Amino acid sequence: MQTAYYLWIGVAVVASALFAWYSYFFKEKRLSNSLYYLAVLRFISVLSAAFLLINPKFVTKSFQDEKPVLSILLDQSKSIDYLNASEQLNSDYQSLIQNEDLVEKFEIRTFALDDNFEPFDSLNFKGDATNISNGLSKNQELFKSRNNVTLLLTDGNQSRGRDLAFTKLNNPESLFPIIYGDTTVYDDFRIGQVNVNKYSYLKNEFPVEIFVQYIGDVSRESRLTIKNGNQIVYRENLTFSKNNSSTVVSASLESTSIGTQRYQIAIEPFTEEKNTSNNYRNFAVEVIDQQTKVAIITASMHPDVGALRKAIESNQQRTVEIVNPDKISNLNEYNLIIFYGVNEDLKPIINQVKLLGKNTWWLLGESPDIQMINSLQNAFSIENSKDVDEVQPILNENFTAYNVDSFSFNDYPPVRAPFGMVSFNTPIDILFYKQIGSVETADPLWFNYEENTNRHSVTMGAGLWRWRSQSFIESTSFTNFDDLVSSQVQLLASNKKRKRLDVDYNSFYYQNNEIIINAMFLNKNYEFEDSGILNLYLTNLETSEKIIRPFVLSNNTYKVNLSDIEPADYNFTVKVENDVLTQSGKISILEFDIEKQFTSASSSSFNSLIDSSNIFYAGETNKVLDELLDESKYKTIEKVTLKYSSLIDWYYLLGVMLLSLGLEWFIRKYNGLI
Repeated sequence: MQTAYYLWIGVAVVASALFAWYSYFFKEKRLSNSLYYLAVLRFISVLSAAFLLINPKFVTKSFQDEKPVLSILLDQSKSIDYLNASEQLNSDYQSLIQNEDLVEKFEIRTFALDDNFEPFDSLNFKGDATNISNGLSKNQELFKSRNNVTLLLTDGNQSRGRDLAFTKLNNPESLFPIIYGDTTVYDDFRIGQVNVNKYSYLKNEFPVEIFVQYIGDVSRESRLTIKNGNQIVYRENLTFSKNNSSTVVSASLESTSIGTQRYQIAIEPFTEEKNTSNNYRNFAVEVIDQQTKVAIITASMHPDVGALRKAIESNQQRTVEIVNPDKISNLNEYNLIIFYGVNEDLKPIINQVKLLGKNTWWLLGESPDIQMINSLQNAFSIENSKDVDEVQPILNENFTAYNVDSFSFNDYPPVRAPFGMVSFNTPIDILFYKQIGSVETADPLWFNYEENTNRHSVTMGAGLWRWRSQSFIESTSFTNFDDLVSSQVQLLASNKKRKRLDVDYNSFYYQNNEIIINAMFLNKNYEFEDSGILNLYLTNLETSEKIIRPFVLSNNTYKVNLSDIEPADYNFTVKVENDVLTQSGKISILEFDIEKQFTSASSSSFNSLIDSSNIFYAGETNKVLDELLDESKYKTIEKVTLKYSSLIDWYYLLGVMLLSLGLEWFIRKYNGLI
């Protein structure tokens, strides 16, 4: 390429010289000094213009030695401490990073691994869970363009995340786990997964499914009990052996009182059992005395109706009945009426619902009767048109009726909405705006409003089933769509007066899970207020200890994280310090330390991932060093960088050309040649 540039530069020089000669000497017989000056200036101008067109570039090479990366992943979960392996792990880590040969050969990068994967700060062994799969995947992604070797210091016990057998490594030969802790397998009873519904109804029975495991060769008998407080509500005798090492216990318990009911599952340990912390498991059920009943009234079936039903019933406190308008008998038995496909068939029912003062949700459907819709209510009016638009949703981040911070509907499939403009005679709260093609509009697609003491919602698009499908495609879960519909139903099914301070929380949480309490604070005009000072006052009901935590503003909600507080029952009060607003409640945090469930360290999880010769154990750092320092492996590579640079900066070249043209014009003018 450089040769071609040299050739073009030569051509440009010769052509510029010939043009200058032709311009001033070809026909001129008398030569003067001014002509020489003018020819030189003409040559410079033409050559500058030619250089600008050719734009010659030159390549410079730089060479740089790039060491392979040695990623050291340190397991900082609590189980390392429980297995008394923290000192050995720290000692081995120090010996590795202080080895001069290793430092010379590798670029060493250290990361902390527990439930998260992050740059290493200091060893503390306080992680609530271990997600080895996540750490390996993120490390691989981080150094995908580098020659990377991974050294994993761990007890081998993964308590969260994808099974290592399904973790894909681009180069399994470059992973070297070092296992810490006693790998001796001891006889042990263990309560594994517990499946139970979050809610139950008063005087109803609810099922509990318990997976019990046994590790050992000797046949043993034990008894499993379930307690509610001090009362045993279920017991069953169990027998285990080497060939019968697990069982599933199915129990049915009765809901006898309203509120959060705490239970403890226990399997009696045998005399010499080493680890008894995994013989117990707590769970809770919220018992309620009523269920929300929702009616979807429609004259024709549509995929949207099925999607709505599944989304609403994802919350077990709610049941849905799909009813034809000609067959409905008692509207009073429903907490919320949903109309789908609003047309002439629904007119009598809509009038009845108005008389009963029910909250409603109107989904206009594929072919709504716009003229009838306008005549049945006075809150809004839609321009009558037979045309429809394909519109996508734009979530209104300033929506205040409930928290939308966790929802994401970017690039969701379009729905079909009436083409006409909408005008309003009452204040509305817009949930979604319309996006038509790439144009974002201020026209509402989905909005709420209040009329007297009733709440109403209007969704103008048909095709919501596509949104539920998209939710599953993006996250392999319907949660994004179902939670939105659930929040909408919760708002509409309640006749409680809207509050300026609204606290969103669960009645119970499990230890080791993220515990977040959200609060919505509105000003006196019921608009979101972002200058509030909110504090959470907690009281431990057992110890009377008091804890104060400030809320942090995040988008359009206030949040407080309680993931670090001790398991117990707490009363709480949320106060707005610069306003006279409070809300109180009660939460329970159930004890469950997943890192205590392991009786020993384990290397078996790596057997399906890498060759057993790559697995080492505590104190074998010399063997690891021999492998890493092998001269035939993990060599430094020489990296060549090509840098393209222009011969002359075009700004300067343009300046030279303009200057030479200006001087040439001035000299010609001075000598009367113009």
